Amino acid sequence: MSELHYRYNIGIERLHIGRITLARPLVPVEDDVASSLQPSIAPGATDVQAPLESQARGFTHGHGKGHSIIGATVSWLRNAVTCGFTSAVHQMREALCSMASTIQYDAAREPARQMDVTLRPEPFTAKQQRQSRLDGGEEDDGTMRECADLAPPIEQPHVERERLLAAAESRNPRLGSAAYREVPLTGAIQATLPAYRQRSHFGELGDVTQLAATTPRFTTRRLEDMYTLDEAGKIVDVLLPDGTASSDVDRVNDAKQWAHHYGQDVFNNHCLNHEHDCKATCVKYVKKTA
Repeated sequence: MSELHYRYNIGIERLHIGRITLARPLVPVEDDVASSLQPSIAPGATDVQAPLESQARGFTHGHGKGHSIIGATVSWLRNAVTCGFTSAVHQMREALCSMASTIQYDAAREPARQMDVTLRPEPFTAKQQRQSRLDGGEEDDGTMRECADLAPPIEQPHVERERLLAAAESRNPRLGSAAYREVPLTGAIQATLPAYRQRSHFGELGDVTQLAATTPRFTTRRLEDMYTLDEAGKIVDVLLPDGTASSDVDRVNDAKQWAHHYGQDVFNNHCLNHEHDCKATCVKYVKKTA
C-alpha cells in the first residue's frame, strides 16, 4: 500500500524502508530529485521522509513530510523568515486556495465540460430527488422548483463482469456483501492505473472503455523507445508506438483522447465516492420517523 501511494500519488521513484527497496529509477539519474515526474499530486518531489507508527490500528503506516522543487521549498522558507513570515504564509495560502478552486469541483462532469467532453448525467435517485426537492414541483408562492433528472448508478466493472458471468452460467450473481467478500477486485475503478496516466501509452489511447480493461491492451514501452534525443540529451521527437516521429496532428489527437479518458475517470471516481461517503452530507438529510 505504501509503495503504490508514494509511487503513483506522490510520484516517487526512489523509495525504501530500511534495507527494503520499494522503488528505483529505470535508468541512473544524476540529479537529487526523487520524483519520477509522472503526473501526480506532488510533482517535483525532491525528498519524502515518513516515520512509521501503528497507534494500535492493526497495521504500520507512515506520516510523510515532503520537499519539492515547487511550493514551500527550503529557499521559500528562508526568504519568508527574512522578509516576513506572516505575509509570505498568507500569500502562499491564497495561491493554494486559488489553485484548488480550479482543480477540485463538487460536480463530477465539470472537468470534462471544460475540455468539451460530454458525459452521461450524474447518478441521481428518486429518494435524493425528494430529499433535495429538485423534483420540478410547485412552491407555495407558485414558483416552480428545479428538476434534476433521474439517472442510474455507476456499475463497477468487476461487478458487471460477475453479473454477466452469472447470466452465462444460469445462476444468481453475487451482490452486496457477497460481492464485496467473494468477487475479485480486478478491474474495479479504484483499483486500476488507467493507461492515460502513463507516458508509455502516448499515441495508443482508444475508447474510454479501456479504463475498465481487465487485461492489458498495450505493450508497455520503455522511455528510451518513446523519444529521440540530441547530443545534449534534449528531446527532439516524441515517437508513436510504431517508432515513427509524431506530428502536431498526432499530438492534438492524443490530447483529445486524453481529455475523454480523464473526464470519464474523474466522473467515475467522483460518483462512486459520493455514493459511499456523501449520502448524509451532499443531499439534504431527512430523519426517518416511525
